Parts: sequence; C-alpha cells; structure tokens
Amino acid sequence: MNESVSRKYIVVLALLAGAVLVAGALLKPKAPAPEQPSPSETASLQARVRREDLGDTASFFEKQAQTLAPSVVYDKPHNSSAVAWAQSGQAITTRSADAESLDPPLVLIRHNAGTPPFVRADNQQAGRWLLIVGRTADGQILWTPAVYGGTRQTTCAGETYRELTVNARLDSALSGAGAFDLDGLLVGLVANCDGSYHLISAASIPTLLTTFETAEKKIETTYGFHVGDLSAAAKSFFSVDAGLFVAEVRQGDAADRAGLNAGDLLTGLKGAPISNKQDLWRALESDDESARSLEVLRNHRKLTVKMPSLADAQRTRVADESLGIRILPAAVAESLYVAPGTPAYSAGLRTEDHLVQINERRSSAVAELSRAIAAMGDKPLLLVYQRGRVQRAALVTK
Repeated sequence: MNESVSRKYIVVLALLAGAVLVAGALLKPKAPAPEQPSPSETASLQARVRREDLGDTASFFEKQAQTLAPSVVYDKPHNSSAVAWAQSGQAITTRSADAESLDPPLVLIRHNAGTPPFVRADNQQAGRWLLIVGRTADGQILWTPAVYGGTRQTTCAGETYRELTVNARLDSALSGAGAFDLDGLLVGLVANCDGSYHLISAASIPTLLTTFETAEKKIETTYGFHVGDLSAAAKSFFSVDAGLFVAEVRQGDAADRAGLNAGDLLTGLKGAPISNKQDLWRALESDDESARSLEVLRNHRKLTVKMPSLADAQRTRVADESLGIRILPAAVAESLYVAPGTPAYSAGLRTEDHLVQINERRSSAVAELSRAIAAMGDKPLLLVYQRGRVQRAALVTK
C-alpha cells in the first residue's frame, strides 16, 4: 500500500514539474530583434564613408601637387604658369589668352624653374589619373585631378600635334600648367591653341618648339611682320635678284611703329645683301643699333628703316597690352583696338576710338602713347578720345 502510494506520488510530481517547465518556456520573454536602420540613416552612413574616401583621395593629390610644385613657376610676362623644361633654368609656357594668332602657342623662357621633370611618352592607358599643376600670380599652387581619356591628332596654330583628352575643364586659370601622371612624370602642358585651351602631349612639345622657335616665327612674334623669299614675279617687279619680301605687317607692333610697310622689299643690312631669314633675325636681336638698320626698297625708292632693339620691341608690346590697348593706324587718324574685359575697356574706351590727348599733351602719336603707358606706373593715364562728333575723356589705371 505504501509502495503504491509512493509510485503515484512520484508520477504526480514528475507531471507537475513538466508542466512548470512547459509553462516557463511559454511565458519566457523573447529577446528583441535588432532594429534595422532607416533609409535616411543608411544614406547618411554611405555618405560619411564616401566623404572619408574623398578626403583621403584629396589628401593624396594635395601631397602629390606639393611634390611636383618645385617644377612649376608663374611667368608674369605671359600671365601663365610655366614648367621646367630640358635643362635647369629653362621653362616652357604658353601665350596669353588675348594674344593674337601670330604668337606661338609654346614659348621657351629663361627662368629659375628648378629641376625639369622626366617626360613620359604617349603610352598612357585610358582611365588613369592625371594631376594638372600650375601656379597663381601670387605663387600659390593650383592643382586639379583629371581622368585621361586618350589621345587624338589635332592642330595648333596650323601645326599638327598630339592632344591628350581629359575630363577636366581647361581654361585660363590653368594656362601653362603641367599635367603629370601619378608617378610624377610630365605627360602634357595646358596651352592656348587658336583661342581655346588644350592639353598638348609632352611627346609633341619638342617638335612644336622646333617649329615655333624658327627665325621666321621669332620675327613674327617679336616684331610683328612676316617675310618671304623672292618669287619670280617679285624679282621681275623689283628688278632685283635677292632680298626678302614683306608680306604682312601687324598694325601697332614694333615693325609697324618703326615704319615698315607691307609690300616693302628688304634688300640689305649694313650695306651687305640680305637673302635669308636667319640673317635678318640675327640682325634684329643684335645689340648694335646700326645692325638693325634695314635697307628697304619701296615704290622703287631706297630708304632705311631703323628697327628697335629686341628688348624695346618686347617691352613696348607688353606695356600696351597691360591696359588692353592696341594701336591701329587708320587712313586719316590713328585708332584704337580695345580688348573687352581690360582696364581700357572698363574705362569706356572702344575699338576705333581716335586719340586726341595723352595726359596733359594733345597728341595722337603711337610712340607717345606707348611711352606714356610704359612710364605710368601706378598713376592713372588720362586719355581724351574722339568717337563720332563727341570727344570723351577717360582715366585708365592698371
């Protein structure tokens, strides 16, 4: 009897214990499921990751630009950056945005530009990063990354060259800047070609320099006139066998101011015959004033045209263009070409206005205006000019 009761008691206890365990399992609170971030929180996290990546990339490019900076300088006469080239002390730059078509797109200058970078040939792969590095007028480093898209054959001032295509916008702020790959090798130069900016392949630069550094190009660029060899027709017309025919004279430049005319025939230098452009350029760059006296045949009359020195020709042109004024001799009176956006234009002067007075002196002389501009310094220049039937006055400052 006791043993039977004992078994029943054990069974009841076991059933009660199982019931308690089942009830406990059912009543046990469930662990909360992790909350999913909202779409806005996900976007914020992704943006933060992107910002961190961009920050690291920008920091890398900035360090690269600092490394390349010693090879890049600012060239004030051309209002452009310049990159060390070929040898220490020599740099390469480009013409300014307002320069005329006769000016070469690439110019070699003497400048303390440090050690030239190594040049990489045209073997870049499309999609690679490039870093374009220049300098501002106050010497600050200017840089922008770009993705290289390939090369194409194109022309610059009538000459064929290889152009690098990039996804960066090229404008006057990057004029003369160098384009480098991430190994620090120079791959191109930003140059003004035919009114817009292009990235000229570094591999094309030596050939272009050879073309634009010829005696003919130097004469055109510095003095503003173009000469050609004598044709059979010219020999017959002038009744001569040797000389150089003046085919073009750019108005307002050194040759025009000295009195050289289109249609003139250059026959000699210091009594010796002249027959090639190299001799002419050597005479023009000479420090000997008598060497620059050109013997000219005009309308079958002999006369002498004394050309200014190389330094004076360059200085006069730079002085005039600093205000945006170019002189254009007209049939009756001398008129002006005024470039938009320049100090002269802002002061109210316009193309084809006629000069009447320069400072306190009543004059319309080209030479006097050039001297006044060169000597004005920081002082305003008073110009009185005629437009139609009205005379106007303007104070022009640099």
